Amino acid sequence: MCKFLFKDIVERAAFKSFFKVGQEFDSDFIYEVSFGFMPRLFRDTPEDRYLLMEEGDVTEIYFILKGDWAVAYNGYLTPGDGLILDQQDANGPEDMMREGRYIAMRRFNYGYIGDYYVLASKRS
Repeated sequence: MCKFLFKDIVERAAFKSFFKVGQEFDSDFIYEVSFGFMPRLFRDTPEDRYLLMEEGDVTEIYFILKGDWAVAYNGYLTPGDGLILDQQDANGPEDMMREGRYIAMRRFNYGYIGDYYVLASKRS
């Protein structure tokens, strides 16, 4: 039943490595995980920009179905501190740059984040 209801997630090639564990080791894994599926929409605004923050508590796994998303890091340097970026891609929106946060990796559409930290009860 879970595979039928959540086929767009469970059977998507981008997520197969995550759900493979449940198929090989625990037949109830997909069933248990599916109770937590909730649709979310994050907008490209300063208030809605971050899914997870570094060193924050990670309580959810995000399965991203569409959109542009990125992984950023805190450089602890703001413009004017003498930071010279080697690549144009590191530049993010103005509010991120003011806070000293820079894009490390850009992704488009599918992906998932938070799996290890949630399953191992670790901080990000």
